[in-house]
Amino acid sequence: MPDITSSFEQMSGLTIARRLLVATAVIMAGIGLLGLWLRAPLEAAAMAFVAERGLWGVGLIVLVGDPFPGLGFQPGLLVGIAAGVPTLSLYVVTALCSSLASVLGWLFGRAGQGFSPLRRVLHATGTSAALDRWGIRAVLLGALLPLPFGLATLGAGVHGLPFALFVLASAARWVKIAVLLAAFSWGWSWGDD
Repeated sequence: MPDITSSFEQMSGLTIARRLLVATAVIMAGIGLLGLWLRAPLEAAAMAFVAERGLWGVGLIVLVGDPFPGLGFQPGLLVGIAAGVPTLSLYVVTALCSSLASVLGWLFGRAGQGFSPLRRVLHATGTSAALDRWGIRAVLLGALLPLPFGLATLGAGVHGLPFALFVLASAARWVKIAVLLAAFSWGWSWGDD
C-alpha cells in the first residue's frame, strides 16, 4: 500500500489542487456516463430502495460505506440522486451519517489501540506517520481530500487524538460532501431528456 505521508511531502499545493480538479472532472464524467447509459435501471433500483427503506436507508449506505477506502459515502449520494431525493435532505442525511461513521471509526480505533494487525495496517499505509507528523491536521486533510478517511478516523482513535478536536476536523467532511453532491447532481443531469 502506498505511504500517503511521503506522497504528500512530494506534492506542492498547486499539484494537489490540479489533482482535485482532475478528480472532480473524472467523477462528473463518470456519473454523467452512468446517467446516459444506465439511467433507467439505476433510477428504478434506487427508487425501489428508497421506497422500501426511506431516506435513512440511503444514510445506512453512507454509514456502512464511509469507513472503507475506495467506497466512502459516494454510493449513498448516487442512490439518493437517482431516486430523486431532494438535494437538501440528501445532503443532511449523508453528512450526518458520514459524521456518525467518523465517530464510530474513532471509537473503534480507540478500542483497538492494542490490536497489532490494525497498527500494522495504519503503519503500512502511512496513516500512522501522517498522524504522528501532522496530528489533527491529517484528519482534516483526510476529510477534505481524496484520501482514505476511514483509515484516518481509525488512526485518530488509535493515536489518541482528542475527541473534540477530531469531531471538529471531521466536520470538514461536510464541505467535501457538498462539493461531490453538486458534481454528482450535475453529472447525473447530463442524461436528462
